[in-house]
Amino acid sequence: MTDLQELFQEADRIPAPTEWPELESMLPRPLPGGGRGRVFAAAVSILVFAAAIGLASWAFLGRRGAQPASVVPQGRIAFVAEAGPAGGDIYVMSADGRGVRKLTSEPNGGQPLNDAPAWSPNGREIAYGKNMNAIGIVGADGSHLREIDHNYCGGEDYPTWSPDGTKIAFVAQNPCAARSGVYVINADGTGARLLVQGGSQPAWSPDGRRVAFARFQTESLGAIYVINVDGSGLRRLTNPRLDLGFPSWSPDGGQIAASGGKPEGIYVMAADGTGLHLVGANGFDPEWSPDGRWIVFTRSTAQPLSCPTSRNGTPVPCPSPPPLDRLFVMNTDGSVLHELPVGLTQSVCCPSWQIANESAVSTP
Repeated sequence: MTDLQELFQEADRIPAPTEWPELESMLPRPLPGGGRGRVFAAAVSILVFAAAIGLASWAFLGRRGAQPASVVPQGRIAFVAEAGPAGGDIYVMSADGRGVRKLTSEPNGGQPLNDAPAWSPNGREIAYGKNMNAIGIVGADGSHLREIDHNYCGGEDYPTWSPDGTKIAFVAQNPCAARSGVYVINADGTGARLLVQGGSQPAWSPDGRRVAFARFQTESLGAIYVINVDGSGLRRLTNPRLDLGFPSWSPDGGQIAASGGKPEGIYVMAADGTGLHLVGANGFDPEWSPDGRWIVFTRSTAQPLSCPTSRNGTPVPCPSPPPLDRLFVMNTDGSVLHELPVGLTQSVCCPSWQIANESAVSTP
């Protein structure tokens, strides 16, 4: 169906505005005798008809809204540029992949092990797993770096903010396995408590009442769970044989995205676990845009060979380089897939999306 056909069908569904009877009452009545009266009546009729057409157009556009030529994701995305297998540095950029800026760095040239950034609800701070032994918090401009929680079990990672910004859920794991799990702590670092044992990768629901998380029985058996923030109502949403992790709530709380699975990719389901379906193959670390239109995620991509395949006609062994992880954005149904032009040579991962004013802008 063409856009023009859709336009006409939409117009057919518009009820007649209440102003039209008033316009009809303004139509001139037949004048006795004389062509000039008929000409005058016809002229007025034409003017009133034009006004009615203008009013209909106003009613139609007011209901439909001006549709931009294209819609581009807006806001900011925090992510990790890897410096090793355990993490890297925290960066931030606009949602179109421009304006990449580094926020964290290790003193004295140490290897950074930072991971899993998460925007605060007000967009002023980013929490992240700092060097595998604390939750770090840095200002969105790279200032005011601080740490919270470095005394709970070790291996702190995967922070997620409560919607009101007063608390942070995170994972503490190893070396004290008996206490590994999802913890909740005040944003000032006080009042840490164990929410659920054996959980990982928590995601706080938009209504503030629940936390989704992953629990792995083995390296190939993982499931998505939800639990109330008071520790009650634990419920498993997916079958462990599907091996799903990295849950992410849609902004309205109605859906959860996750990654892994068989086949591997990005999955979306209702918040009660029903309707699970694959929306994008070969991806992990999904994160919804705050307007609910997009999902950003990490995908491994092959690198081009940088060595000759032969020399003087003799084949030369040339092992393929390891794949690089890149950030991609797609619609929530898996369409309109494109890579974000981050422009860094190392792998990037672990996106977190924060909105900035409007969720979309028009482009010519």
